[in-house]
This record gives sequence, C-alpha cells and structure tokens, in this order.
Amino acid sequence: MSDHLIITIVREFGAEGHEIGMLLAKKLGIKLYDKDLVQKAAEKRGISQGRITDIDETATNKFLSPYSKFGLSMNTLSDDLFRAEQQIIHELAEKETCIIVGRLSDYILREEKNCMKVFIYAPVEFRVNRMIEKYSISEQAAKKLVKKMDIARNYFCSYYSNNKWKPFLEKDIIINREFFSVEDSVKILETAARTRMGAK
Repeated sequence: MSDHLIITIVREFGAEGHEIGMLLAKKLGIKLYDKDLVQKAAEKRGISQGRITDIDETATNKFLSPYSKFGLSMNTLSDDLFRAEQQIIHELAEKETCIIVGRLSDYILREEKNCMKVFIYAPVEFRVNRMIEKYSISEQAAKKLVKKMDIARNYFCSYYSNNKWKPFLEKDIIINREFFSVEDSVKILETAARTRMGAK
C-alpha cells in the first residue's frame, strides 16, 4: 500500500475533468498526469512519437466498431500501450502524491487504500453546449462528438476491465458539473484531499 495520496479523476467528455484536475493540482502543489502517461508508456515500449496518434486512432476505431467482441485477445499496439500505462500508474502510486486523469486509473488502483476516486459528470445537453462554446461548432457536430467520445471511452473502460468497471460505482466523490463550476468543483476536491492528507 502506498503512503501517498493518489487522486484519480474519471470524467465524462465535456464535463471538464481535465481542467478541474489541472487547477486542483496547482492548488495542492502536486503533479497531474493525463495524456503525458501515453507518452511515458510509448517511451517504455519503444514506440515513436509519430506512432502515438495512429495508435490512439486505431484504438478509438476498435472501440467504436460494432464487431468488437470483449473478452477476445486483441494483442495490438494499443493493448501493449495500455499495459505500459498500467505499470506506470502503479509506479506513480508508490512514488508520489499526484492526480491521474482518466486512463482507467481508478480501476487499476482499485485495491489501493490511499486512492481518492472522483467521478465528474454532466447531462448530455450541458456537455454539448460546452463543446459548442469551446470549439465554436454547430449543435449537430457537438452532439456527434459527445456521442462518439462517450461510446469510445465506455468501450475502452469495459474492454480493459473485462466489463467490471462502472463509472458511478466505488467512487469517493461524485460531482455534477451542471450544478458546480470548475472553481467550485476544485474547492470541494481540495477540501476533501487536504482532509485525507491531514488524516494521514
């Protein structure tokens, strides 16, 4: 068991979990890991930077495919990359207090007692409106983007957890972004994190 507090943030696409994680990391004076974990995993497996985008795209297509069958062996570069990410997440949990956004980190660290598991969600309409504002795209395009990313993320988590991962289950804190701003969400999580760290 790690002596460090690890905060994992699971988020629905468009609920701004990354932005909340970044601000929380700044408030707590700790590091945040997100997409840079992919880079670290690629380096560990000797995969060049140029291949990472291709791998991510291949993985997304695989999880969006109606022919994907969970439970079957898919020994692809994306699978190899995930195994490397899994190893890095365990190493980080042993090494430092930090925040990890996504990457199925809450499931990977499910047996870690010093892990504060957070889920940030919002109704679809709220997330669609955020995408319209953020990317200046049409409502139709925003709905399509949110739906595509929701499907890909859910399939990714189901596949790599053997259908055992559920977003609302076994979380310490669940925040509805429709009711709490990014700043207010950070205040809630900062208070909880400092309480946990103080208890230790």
